Amino acid sequence: MESARQVAAALVQQGTIPADKADVGVVITKLTDELPTESDLVRVRAHLVASGWPIEDDWNDIGE
Repeated sequence: MESARQVAAALVQQGTIPADKADVGVVITKLTDELPTESDLVRVRAHLVASGWPIEDDWNDIGE
């Protein structure tokens, strides 16, 4: 899987911030040609939060 940093950069480049779980899944699929695992989504969410990026409310219960 691409790094969380690469996924976050793609989201920012696309203007998809705040991001939601579906947005991240689409970017991961485009970068890897594979469906993301739940751990991939959790890792990217954690990276976005740690970097101070806003996330959609539907992610508030993931990885906490």
